[in-house]
Amino acid sequence: MREIFMYVCLCNGITDHSIREEVAKGAQHLRDVVRSLGLAKDCARCVEAAREVFDEAKSQFDLSMAEQLAYAADIPTLTAA
Repeated sequence: MREIFMYVCLCNGITDHSIREEVAKGAQHLRDVVRSLGLAKDCARCVEAAREVFDEAKSQFDLSMAEQLAYAADIPTLTAA
């Protein structure tokens, strides 16, 4: 099945997937994405849509990380005999 991407920045060909990838790589703020991808360098009409995608991706990523940490905290540590 082919994945469908939404173009967020038409001027620079930046998709929602590109923004989500930057969040997964550690982008903490939208300005991090702006710097790394060159988002909003031309007309800047994409900023509102980019903010929505970034905020959603960041929330999902943070929740995923919290779940992984909670899971890891529940695993007992093995001690050497």
